[in-house]
Amino acid sequence: PIIDANRETYTYLATSGLGSADILNVSFKIGVGMCGWVLKNERPLLFGEPDEWWMDEKTRWEEGQQSALLVPLMGKKRIIGGISGIGKIGGGSFSVHDLDVLSLFANQVSAAIENARLFQKIENNSHTLTLTNQRLQEEIQERLRIEVTLRESEERYRTLLDQATDAIFVSDMNARFIDANREACESLGYTREELLTLSLCDVDPNFETEEHVKNFWGGLSAGKTLTVESSHRCKDGSLIPVEIHIGMLEINGKPAILGIARNISERKQAEAKLAIKHSHIQSLFEVNGSGMLIVSSTRKILQVNRQFCNLFGYSHDELVGQSARILHIDQQHYEDWAPCFEEAKTGLSLTSTDYPWRRKDGTLLWCFFAGVKMQLPNGEPGVLWNVIDITERKQLEEQLRQAQKMEAIGTLAGGHRPRLQQHPDPHSRLFRAGPNQALPRRSSGCRYAADHQGCRAG
Repeated sequence: PIIDANRETYTYLATSGLGSADILNVSFKIGVGMCGWVLKNERPLLFGEPDEWWMDEKTRWEEGQQSALLVPLMGKKRIIGGISGIGKIGGGSFSVHDLDVLSLFANQVSAAIENARLFQKIENNSHTLTLTNQRLQEEIQERLRIEVTLRESEERYRTLLDQATDAIFVSDMNARFIDANREACESLGYTREELLTLSLCDVDPNFETEEHVKNFWGGLSAGKTLTVESSHRCKDGSLIPVEIHIGMLEINGKPAILGIARNISERKQAEAKLAIKHSHIQSLFEVNGSGMLIVSSTRKILQVNRQFCNLFGYSHDELVGQSARILHIDQQHYEDWAPCFEEAKTGLSLTSTDYPWRRKDGTLLWCFFAGVKMQLPNGEPGVLWNVIDITERKQLEEQLRQAQKMEAIGTLAGGHRPRLQQHPDPHSRLFRAGPNQALPRRSSGCRYAADHQGCRAG
């Protein structure tokens, strides 16, 4: 048995003899059984048949044994485990001589275990040292590469400045310009000599003081860049929107700040036009006379307009983020709608159909649905549904059917037996309640309109 790292349990890590395989890798709490007593008290134990059992708890391997012999394995600082023998071959009890021999053997085993552990620790430390040295060499190589890159950058520095189409500014750590390329001078309307008398605070209105600039640059380090949007003030006072890439470099052994500014006036104008277009689309979405509903590929409600909320009696926040199941009569009704949804999501054609949905108050609302595929911002396909209330039309259709039925009954009563063609209407059969009445319970095994009518491509 060897004491575990938690010093609260011990485990049999090596066994030999009859039935020894059953105890291999089995663990017990310190103090349980004879081995536990030896590990707890750090003393040898010689137990024979005449002796009474005086431990609190024994293991099932100690039950019925006539004798036992146990000695601790002592490390340099503390006990590490023990060696035990249970049940002497041939019967009888172990002797004091047996105990002395086992104690001598235990001393040798303790030294071997300590040496093995020390060797393992050295191996681990050696591996760790190798990895650390490898990482250090990689870091040294990376730093050497950066130094070489910086030296090469300094040599090409002037050429790059003069040929670049973006405005390039170089300043010291106090935000004073120490260099600028041709594009920087021309875009701001300064000569190079004039520009080099200024600081970043004179050009960028977002940086009011040198202290402000220093605080911003505090997050920079070698090899790290920042990208910000700002504006540059020209000599005539006009402002140019710019996107600036900022990095740190070294010139003549001193740190400096490199800023590459790109004029984004055209992009800002395009963004403004896009925002106006989006506003127009949003306005059309909201002021449309019919209900508008956008659902994800998993039939989750992403957006609704005011008219849709008015039709179904929900608020915007009550619908957005919910499953479209909330608008269906029951689970079967929700599943019956799936073919129409899938047809619209594939985008093969404009999908349209008549179908009853449920208001918040539980009443039935017959609607005409026209669905079209749309790409959502996350790239997934979604469906935009245009929803029109056709409940009144359904009422008129029902009245017409009832009138035709009464006419047929009257004809039969007069002695004529015309051959009537039956046109089963799943809606009137399934939903006998009026459009403004609470929904009836669906009978078992009954299918909804989608089973009979399907989705009509229009």
